[in-house]
Amino acid sequence: MKICDHKNCEKEGLYRAPKDRSLSGYYHFCLEHVKAYNKNWNYYAGLEGEAYDKKVEADRLGHRPSWTKIDRLTKDDLKDINDPLGLLGKMRKKTANTSPFASNSIQEKALKTMDLIWPTTYIKIKMKYKEWVKKLHPDMTGGETEEEFKTINEAFSILQNHFVKK
Repeated sequence: MKICDHKNCEKEGLYRAPKDRSLSGYYHFCLEHVKAYNKNWNYYAGLEGEAYDKKVEADRLGHRPSWTKIDRLTKDDLKDINDPLGLLGKMRKKTANTSPFASNSIQEKALKTMDLIWPTTYIKIKMKYKEWVKKLHPDMTGGETEEEFKTINEAFSILQNHFVKK
């Protein structure tokens, strides 16, 4: 029979409680004292800053690697992965630079019209539009590029609507 490890307690120590985070040693307490000990127990005591953050993250993931990074893999990363069951087939086709638009959609045609590739941002689209306006504005070309200017305006409008809605 083990006696409670709490000072001046003679009750039977039926309940184990860890001495530290390594869980290599245990105290033995009676029910009353194990409840008090557990109430004040802090597994993360003594950890601060980056060490604390790493420990909490590892515990959150169950000390297993997180596979959330697969979404950020590039085409080059995917070619080196042995995939005998073909589970990454879709990932190999869809890379980080793949446009979210269907290949024949008006948005994809607008990107091509403005000589842009995916990924892009509204700021990049606007900068490219300004370049096209300087080259194709009818006042600058004597009206010779009016149709091309209209096409660029239409493409910009399509892309602008897509980005402004989001």
